[in-house]
Amino acid sequence: MARITIGPDRPTLDAELQIRLADLPARQAVTVRSRAADGSGRPFAAAATFETDSAGEVDLAAAMPTAGTHAGADPMGLVWSMAPAPDAPRGDAATGILPPSRLTLTAEVKGATVATATVDRLRLPEDVTRTEVREQGLVGTLTQGIGPGRTFEEIVGTPVPSWTWRGKPLPYLRNRPTPELRRQIAAGEPVALGLVFEPGMADPAEVDACAIPVERMRGAALLISSGQDRMWPCGPMSEVATRRLTAAGVAHEHLHFAEAGHPIAPPPYGPATELVSPGPGVAFDMGGTPAANATARAAGWRRVIEFLSEHLEPSAGLAWRRSPPSRAS
Repeated sequence: MARITIGPDRPTLDAELQIRLADLPARQAVTVRSRAADGSGRPFAAAATFETDSAGEVDLAAAMPTAGTHAGADPMGLVWSMAPAPDAPRGDAATGILPPSRLTLTAEVKGATVATATVDRLRLPEDVTRTEVREQGLVGTLTQGIGPGRTFEEIVGTPVPSWTWRGKPLPYLRNRPTPELRRQIAAGEPVALGLVFEPGMADPAEVDACAIPVERMRGAALLISSGQDRMWPCGPMSEVATRRLTAAGVAHEHLHFAEAGHPIAPPPYGPATELVSPGPGVAFDMGGTPAANATARAAGWRRVIEFLSEHLEPSAGLAWRRSPPSRAS
């Protein structure tokens, strides 16, 4: 009996699927149809015709369709080429955005269905939890679960990337719990999360392997960092970017506040006295002082506005000024 296999089991939406057909007649034309619904329930569909090989199999990652909604060997061709069914009304979002997206595939030979398979593609990974927050004037959703482990040390020590592309991890600087971090956790002290980056930052090859290629930018860049940030090494990482921008001749500016900590991004002239922030089972040491953080917020905010005004003027076009990086403390 003909069959369709789809892997992996319960994939996330960004995972590339492995779709194979087997136990079909050799050198036989087979049409594979795909169908799914979007978050509002609107049906989408696609189809492509292939020829089975001498073993009666088709691997969609390698097989070239002879006809259909996409051309060329493409394991996800029957997904991205799906189009709304003719005259299909837009739904009322009753299905929501978080339930899995069910993909159904059918194989047809001479107009008769010979195999069917379905897979639930997860919009929300199985190890992720969402908690509605409605307290102390805060309204939002807390999303947690970056991989195996539930204690803070297990979570932060799990080698899981923040970003993936087509189901594969993008290069990243791995977090490594240090003895000092473990001591802070055991002592119940506010934790300096930035410690987990220190081993990776000490290895130039590892830094270079995961560095963002900022030199490809076509516009000017403004980097703002602080010298007492306990959450991540924003100053050293900004210097990595600055060196690459300088070497490429890209206009940029690095504004550095030596005495400020992590919370310098909010708009100015709000309370800046909280230097400890709650985390998953620990409290985070944000670094800096109230006065230094307040100063950085105000100065940084002003410079962002000035920078955008300077470089987004219609007359500026792409004639970006090439200026050396500057620093402030």
